[in-house]
Amino acid sequence: MRIGHRTISMGELSHWTAVEASINEGNKPPTPAHEGKTVRLGMLMLLLSYEWVQLEARAEKVSVTSAEVEKLLLAEFRSKAKMEATLASRGESLSDARYIAESKALIGALRHKIGVGPEAEIVPALYAHWRRFTECRPGYVVEECSESHVPAPRPIVTGSGG
Repeated sequence: MRIGHRTISMGELSHWTAVEASINEGNKPPTPAHEGKTVRLGMLMLLLSYEWVQLEARAEKVSVTSAEVEKLLLAEFRSKAKMEATLASRGESLSDARYIAESKALIGALRHKIGVGPEAEIVPALYAHWRRFTECRPGYVVEECSESHVPAPRPIVTGSGG
């Protein structure tokens, strides 16, 4: 799958699917059975959403500091030791955790910049624009891909400024 100039490889998708399976199974080691179609497609859509957020942030010249990202990580994990243990048990790297935290922080920053209401509205608001830059391989054509020929939902932009 390609979004703009970034490619999400099968290996990356498998990695994130395994992490998600581990989280959902109470941090048990993932097995091939966890990489079912539903979980894989769910992770693909989540990765798409985060990439759209990253692209929109660059286009809008919105950024977050590494201190903001670290603050979010500390809030989630409570301590560096707990974070390291939790990430290791999930098969997730610190880089993975930072990517997720950065994407979440950017969602908040973008909500205010582009005038979108609740967080749940940011992805539909970005959908119409970034979908056309999203290409999927045949096995991964989901609604969010330009090849899916599924009508795009209307973006929900409230104009309320957040």
